[in-house]
Amino acid sequence: MSMSTSVIGIRPPTDDYKKKVAAYLACDAAGVPAPKELDDYFDGLQPKHIDPNGMRVELGHPAVTTYRGEDGSGLDVDLTKLPEGITKIRFINQR
Repeated sequence: MSMSTSVIGIRPPTDDYKKKVAAYLACDAAGVPAPKELDDYFDGLQPKHIDPNGMRVELGHPAVTTYRGEDGSGLDVDLTKLPEGITKIRFINQR
């Protein structure tokens, strides 16, 4: 069985973020599609995947690169190349 690891950055939840989460969840509860602006803001994430810790930002190249060495393999995260406002980095392992 293989496992993959993805890396996301998290920006702290601003007042604007919290308002948009509430609007998105209200649309979901009412059974109506979220406006395109909200869908775009959350990168198409469903309400159950909206993170209360803040805005999730997919991280990829050039901030995250694959590492392979004698001691194994993994991911390198170049902190100098993270998008502005990222205060947390989350590593997600999926099987």
